[in-house]
Amino acid sequence: MTFNTSKDTFKSFLSTYLFKDIKTQFRLIAAVELVDPVYAIVLAYDSNIGFETGWEGATFRSTEEFSHFLGQLSSDTPVPLKLYNRPVVFEWLLQGLPEDTSVEVFSLGSKSVGARSQAFIAIAICDTSEREKLIKRWKDWSSKIASHVFKRGTGFVANFLNRHRFREMAYMLNAHDPYTYLHSIRVADLVAATAHTMKVEPREVEMLFYAGLIHDLGKMWIPSEILHKPSALSTDEYEIVKQHVSRLDELFLGDPFMEPIIAIAKLHHERLDGSGYLGVKGEELSLPARILAVADVADALLHDRPYRAALPIEKAIKELKNMTVKGLLDEYVVAVISEIIPSFYFGRSTWSAELSLYARPVALVVRFFGGETTIRGTLINVVAGNLIEILSPNVEVFLPKGAQVQLEVRTGALTKAFKAAVVSTQRNHIFLKLETSPGEEAPLRILWVFEVLVAHASNEKAKKRRIPARVHIFGSDSMSIILRKNALLLSSGDRVKVYASLYGEPIEISGTVFDVLEVDRNNLEYWIKYDPMPESTLSKVYRSISRRQIEVGAFSSVHNSSPMQ
Repeated sequence: MTFNTSKDTFKSFLSTYLFKDIKTQFRLIAAVELVDPVYAIVLAYDSNIGFETGWEGATFRSTEEFSHFLGQLSSDTPVPLKLYNRPVVFEWLLQGLPEDTSVEVFSLGSKSVGARSQAFIAIAICDTSEREKLIKRWKDWSSKIASHVFKRGTGFVANFLNRHRFREMAYMLNAHDPYTYLHSIRVADLVAATAHTMKVEPREVEMLFYAGLIHDLGKMWIPSEILHKPSALSTDEYEIVKQHVSRLDELFLGDPFMEPIIAIAKLHHERLDGSGYLGVKGEELSLPARILAVADVADALLHDRPYRAALPIEKAIKELKNMTVKGLLDEYVVAVISEIIPSFYFGRSTWSAELSLYARPVALVVRFFGGETTIRGTLINVVAGNLIEILSPNVEVFLPKGAQVQLEVRTGALTKAFKAAVVSTQRNHIFLKLETSPGEEAPLRILWVFEVLVAHASNEKAKKRRIPARVHIFGSDSMSIILRKNALLLSSGDRVKVYASLYGEPIEISGTVFDVLEVDRNNLEYWIKYDPMPESTLSKVYRSISRRQIEVGAFSSVHNSSPMQ
């Protein structure tokens, strides 16, 4: 008998020919090891609940990561096995099963896929006679099963390695220009969310996400003094800036996987009238290229640039509309993006739980008796949507297994907060299990640009020196403010007081600086955690946030002609 190796057909085959009539509980994992020591799980099955679809495609760079993943639902007693002379902890396989449950790991053979690779099956089953029946079936069909496992496993690992490459390039860009790095991440999210809203095919949505992630990589060739110039560029400087789109071809020359992504990414400065960097116009511009062009402009308008301050959402939407009137941007794409911008930049919109976390700068807020501390790092791996790995240059506090923490994912205007539990730590690597998604018990925060005064609260004399600043993110528990580097020097732990007027209501907020981020060479962004505040002040905060959300939502609706209908 032969069978199609598509995912659904393969699962149907397993249910019909292998799992049928097995009368005892069992669990099974099929995995492949490629490009040593990268592991990918092809399928996981529990006879009580069926296929664990959320785990398919989970990929790990080491045996340790693989072990953490398999143990995330386990008891405290690991069951070490030996697989090709490596210790692997298959805790999940035995959780809740009787003590006499046996586990067998056997190979599905090996293939040469760039490097030597192995596929294997691990089975935990209670009844001895049923165990023999099931294992015999697996062995009878091993060549067919191995073919599917290798085929799908190779695809999973290739995807993992490509993401790893994207991430490393993003880090290189961050070292050259932090603003462009964060801008690229936000644009990747925004183009994907827009394409998803427009019902673009999932594969194209993901490809557009990657195009957004790399669209400005060519700026690594632009000198910093040009990137951060606060005045108009000279003709020669403008020509240097324009070259960053063609640099993408040089970066990925001869890479067939990247060709369709580069074809989109390098068109992000094109305009419908042909006035863009490369002169591509009209029908020559695909829908993905038009989406990327609009998202690139929208995010730039909403954030500080060396030559101007960030615009409020209403003004940014008006500017996008003006560009459609001038025949520069696609009218339909602008309408869709204008409609989703409020929810997107208020942190309530995500098209993919995994990709919306990938390669993000994060802050881990750890609370302890008498205070809290913040650990900064980068989210470098997401497994099965809720097990994540953070790389931090300096882990100075003890993080016991099970400790509750708050994970702050920040990419400029887009900020998300999660509750999480510590799974383990390994040197500079922190493994967490997410316990809430954005919006579930998360602080309320919105993108809201307005002027305030800020003072150092260390003493009465310092309080009298109030420095003008701009709020960037305003929330129910914290805010971020933008200050020029030479205006007021603050450090983590400093006490501050912020004076504002929200819809005519004066408000004073005391708090503590808990994080400092570099916006560009001239400005810093300070995150301030509020002190406990009187009920009247807290009411003003919530009332103002609610009114601002309604205001922006109403503006967006009035200025759109129902593009999704």
